[in-house]
Amino acid sequence: MSTNASSIATDPRFEFLRAEFALRPGRLGAMTRITACCLLTVILCMVFRIPVPAYAAYTVFVLSGAEAATTLRTAIGGIVAITAAACLSLLFYALDAGEPALRLPLMALATFLGMYLSRVIVIGPIAFLAGFLLVITQTLIDDIPNFDSLAQFIMWLWVVIALPASLVAIIDLAFGQNPTHLLRDRVLGVFSDIEHTLLTGDAAQLARCLTITAGLPELRQRAELVDNWLKPIHAIDLALIESLDELVRIVGLLPKGSHSARTPLLIATRACREALLRNSVPTIAAVTVKDDTLRGLDSRSRPIVVAAAFTLNRLLDGLARRLGVVHEEPSRERVGSFFVPDAFSNPDHVRFALKAALATMLVYIIYSGLDWPGIRTCVVTCFFVALSSVGETVHKLTLRLSGAMAGGLLGALCIVFVLPHVTDIGGLSLVVACVAFFCAWVSTASERVAYAGMQMAFAFFIGVFQGYGPTEELTVLRDRVIGIVLGNVMMSVVFVTVWPVSAVDQAKAALAKAIAALGRLLREPSDGARLFVAQTLQRARRQLSMSIFEGDLFAGHSGRALARQRLADLDALTAATLVNVDQAERDTCENFRASAAAWFEDPQAPSVPAPASDAIAMRLALLEAEARPALRAAIEADLLLSAAIRSSAARAR
Repeated sequence: MSTNASSIATDPRFEFLRAEFALRPGRLGAMTRITACCLLTVILCMVFRIPVPAYAAYTVFVLSGAEAATTLRTAIGGIVAITAAACLSLLFYALDAGEPALRLPLMALATFLGMYLSRVIVIGPIAFLAGFLLVITQTLIDDIPNFDSLAQFIMWLWVVIALPASLVAIIDLAFGQNPTHLLRDRVLGVFSDIEHTLLTGDAAQLARCLTITAGLPELRQRAELVDNWLKPIHAIDLALIESLDELVRIVGLLPKGSHSARTPLLIATRACREALLRNSVPTIAAVTVKDDTLRGLDSRSRPIVVAAAFTLNRLLDGLARRLGVVHEEPSRERVGSFFVPDAFSNPDHVRFALKAALATMLVYIIYSGLDWPGIRTCVVTCFFVALSSVGETVHKLTLRLSGAMAGGLLGALCIVFVLPHVTDIGGLSLVVACVAFFCAWVSTASERVAYAGMQMAFAFFIGVFQGYGPTEELTVLRDRVIGIVLGNVMMSVVFVTVWPVSAVDQAKAALAKAIAALGRLLREPSDGARLFVAQTLQRARRQLSMSIFEGDLFAGHSGRALARQRLADLDALTAATLVNVDQAERDTCENFRASAAAWFEDPQAPSVPAPASDAIAMRLALLEAEARPALRAAIEADLLLSAAIRSSAARAR
């Protein structure tokens, strides 16, 4: 018995589930807020007989974010989107209410524009929601042919979205997690993991830190929405995040041992964490590793320790400068482009919108031709399951189907065994609270499983809320689940057969961008270059995790394995490059950095060989025994990078 329990506890699948459903800090509060918003929304819909209460309750899940700024922005976007969609719907009704032949191209155009604009403009989510709501309202003509009734329903639909959006925004602003506090907590957690590694030599915890640091710039940007005092220190904070990510990578290279060299690094890391925790100037101005300590290190540890000290000094300086400008007047708003950089040059944006429009129109034609309006959820599914690569789409499809089946089963059990005994709104509220709390538990997990919780809630709500009284009909639930399945299948067929985009190919493209950025970093270090590499590597890592859902459809297992190996090599190359760039002494072998940068810019070119380590080793041997340890470390950093390049080049052959 104990052996079986032990094997289950160490099973990777069990570890995965335990990590996903653990009640990490802030998660219980998020679950409670979502449940409260759902409960209030359902009660108000039942009391005031607001139509389609299922969609109102589901809107709570769609709009709820990890922290208050995201929720507020999404809620405002939802209200703007439904307002635009309502106005456009009335205009479209005037054109196509009596012309079915005109309705289909207008719906296709709305779908295309909504999907296209969602990818190429900065307010993409608003365009997406507006397109989605516009198409959904157009499908109602088949069921509500009277124009006055349609216009009245559109006005109610505005309430269906605006009511939960307002509730979610108010409750999250009052009780939600402040993004500034969340940002600080995550940074403190990274510092704690670095301390643990410096103390024990165990770098296993640093792997998750790279995912955290890659997401910090976006979280920092959202924090400015609610904390205006962060705006004047925007550049300082980005530089601190960049240095923090760099420190994680460099410390991860440190071999075990060398305790005397780790001590000053540990003291400086603690000083950074304490300064951030107490919002005060760091207790030390700089970290210095004594020459005698550096001389006692081996040739691999010495450049890593020097680079770590260099990076920590940047962190200490940045934290001190950050405190000095907190109370200055906010600087002028940064004005960015309304469009993404490749909005008009990347054909994938148009192809994605065309594929989504094709799948949506096909399911609309199918359910209209079958005269089966109960499966209208297939149109909803096509909008929310569409993603850029096949791997992402199939991943979301898997979560949506599993969530729909679980939510449908839960709804059926409630209809058969629970709702017949519910006689008032109090009993209904108890049922809604229990189910919403469970679905919120799943939806607040990571993106690997979160969407299943949202789909579970959607399937349950549309099955149970069929009117304003107890529901005893299973046919509606059956039809809506069938619609979800149809939409998922159609999206998968279209995205796999029409201009298919492989997640592995997207990962390879991200890796190519990262390696080119490393070459530029070697030639001329600049602000933001290190952070760009870190975020690009994270995008590649995410796409590779999605590629398992593609099976052998594209590159197959070997292509995926090759990309994973390339990612591992590039992680090592990135760390070695950062060690090389962050040396106190820049006097290294002549032309080495130019040679290494040329290899990074075109690692496949036969005319650009990987930098040889022989000249570097000879230069190191000619140094006097009493030479400055920092100079020796700089040359050894060249040797470290050269070895990483040679190893990567050998595996790439």
